[in-house]
Amino acid sequence: MKRLAAAALLLLAAAPMYLARAHSEGQGDVPQAIDCRKPPADAVSTLPAPLDRWARLECTPDAQFLVPSRDWVWRYPASFTTPVLIPAWTPNPAKAAAETHYFVSAALEHATAEQARMLHERMAEEVSIYGAMAQTPVREVYTLRAENNHGEHFDIHFMYRSDQDVWGLVCAPKCGAEISFIMSSRNP
Repeated sequence: MKRLAAAALLLLAAAPMYLARAHSEGQGDVPQAIDCRKPPADAVSTLPAPLDRWARLECTPDAQFLVPSRDWVWRYPASFTTPVLIPAWTPNPAKAAAETHYFVSAALEHATAEQARMLHERMAEEVSIYGAMAQTPVREVYTLRAENNHGEHFDIHFMYRSDQDVWGLVCAPKCGAEISFIMSSRNP
């Protein structure tokens, strides 16, 4: 049932793109759909460790998404029901309907203890909900540096305290509360 709900939500997320394409017929070039069974050669197909524990790639004909792995729950701080999907168009949502988007790079960097402390302090100031809820110092910080096929970049800082307390702070390019999320393992 959860898989069906997740698939339905992915289809809903992609619906505006299908509608935009339907109305653009005969009005110039229509973007080529992604063949998810045979993605473009430069598309990311695997995620680096330990991100591959927490996340997986999901594909629709219009975009790739970063979504939670089956063993992890991702949620927005103010919602227990809205699924977290990080689309490849994150840096530029206005282009979502006009062009297909997929990840061409996904590099994970592990911060030193000092870098983690400094990033924690900076994020607590920049992202209000994180500052209000994340009082415990982080144990580790990983930063995903992602790029899509249009040369657009964004970062996700994974602020790890334990398997039950991980924050994903999305910076595209600014870091914002509205696109940041909390992660926890289904297997505590």
